[in-house]
This record gives sequence, structure tokens and C-alpha cells, in this order.
Amino acid sequence: MGRLALGATSAATVILALAALTACSSGAVRDDNGDVTEGGDTDVFSLQVGDCFNDTAETEVSSVPIVPCSEAHDNEVFDEFSMPDGDYPTDDEFQAAATEQCDPVFASFIGVDYSDSDLDYAWMTPTADGWDSRSDRVVQCIVYDPNGQVTGSLQGSNR
Repeated sequence: MGRLALGATSAATVILALAALTACSSGAVRDDNGDVTEGGDTDVFSLQVGDCFNDTAETEVSSVPIVPCSEAHDNEVFDEFSMPDGDYPTDDEFQAAATEQCDPVFASFIGVDYSDSDLDYAWMTPTADGWDSRSDRVVQCIVYDPNGQVTGSLQGSNR
């Protein structure tokens, strides 16, 4: 009932599966602008562009450990888009859509083209169950440093 991370643009990959729509947030606090000011587990469907979060040991999760971007973190959401209605896409179709949508936004978010960057990205996609039962079509583009955690937003980092 959720989203599944399919892949990344290189062998280093952030893989998350988002399994349940009913998960709730516990502990994360946002300010009036929607920025995370205090970390905690957050329902994956509550993730927003600009949110930073850490990896989990699980491949299927319903929540992620979100943190303020000023703290060390593994991932940052830099874009999201919706897939068109129709049959559930294949892995190749998700990859093609993510490459088409995420690459240009990567350049504007980070400040350099993906091909010139030392950063990488992955994407989270709807699961087949979420696609069919919840009409979940959202794909999120997630940037990360393959060398480890970063502190601060990667937006405008020119890396």
C-alpha cells in the first residue's frame, strides 16, 4: 500500500520501500513554513521537497527518520512528480520517467548538471498495491552523497 524505491542512477543507491498509508508521524516538528525543526519518525507520505532524512535498515518502511537539514543526514527530497494513470509501470518505465523528470530538476536544485556532480540520486515510486488501491502515482527524487552523510541542505551546493 505505498511506494517502493526502484533505483538510482548509479550502483550506489538509496533504496526505500514505502509500504503503508496508515503510518503516523511521531516526534517530527515543522515550523509555520513547513521546515522540519525537530527530527522524528515521519510517515513517508508526509515527506516534502526539501526534507532531509536518514536511511533505515529496512527495505520496506512506512516511516523514515526525518531530521532538520542542518543535522547530519543521508537523503534530501529534491523533487516529486506524478505518473500518468494506466497500468502499473515496469521498472524500466519508472527509470525512464525518473531520469526525464529528476535530471533537469537536479541541475536547478543542486546548481550543476547531474553528469558534472559528485552527488547521486534515487527515486521512490508507488508499489503496485498503492497504485491499484490508493491511486498513488507520486514519484519522489532523492539526492544523496555516495560518500556518506552530509550536513546542511544540498540545494545550491554546486556539487
